[in-house]
Amino acid sequence: MCRLGYTERNKRTHSLPCSYATDLYYVRSPSPHAASSSSLSSSSYVIILSVHRTHLFQEFTEQEVAHCLLTRKGVVHSYVVQAQEGGPVTDLCSFYFLNSSVINNQLHSKLGAVYSFYNIAKSVPLSSLMQDLLVLARNEGADVFNALNVMENEAFFEALLFGPGDGMLQYYLYNWKCHPMKHHEIGLVLL
Repeated sequence: MCRLGYTERNKRTHSLPCSYATDLYYVRSPSPHAASSSSLSSSSYVIILSVHRTHLFQEFTEQEVAHCLLTRKGVVHSYVVQAQEGGPVTDLCSFYFLNSSVINNQLHSKLGAVYSFYNIAKSVPLSSLMQDLLVLARNEGADVFNALNVMENEAFFEALLFGPGDGMLQYYLYNWKCHPMKHHEIGLVLL
């Protein structure tokens, strides 16, 4: 990152821990682990309940949750927290890869960029879950982690030192008529 113009100061300020979030977090629940087909039904339920709190969302079936969220290396990575092994999913976090090309650099040809996907925290603070997701993304080869200010994402931006982007995301929904919405009322990501 430093060779691409990322300063040493930024690197020190934004460096991630080598392990997961606080000990308090793990006293309350076990660490996130990769979502599997066995946790799918419970994950679907958690997602459906969460997005229904927003004004604009996709109606997911269990098959759509499987297609969108079951981990495919280098494409999408999803993690769940279960209060006990084999128990119901209490929390879910995920990201997808959207790498960028690096132009005119002899050492690097791509920037490993990931984007926050669906993140639902019920048993732990969202910022703790997201800090763990940042570590998991780094361990999967991500150089940059991006997140939109949709759903409840804004709750962790300041605590985890996310900087504001320089663009404005517009959703164009053809043949739909929607009333104006605030960003946290939108439950769509990468539709």
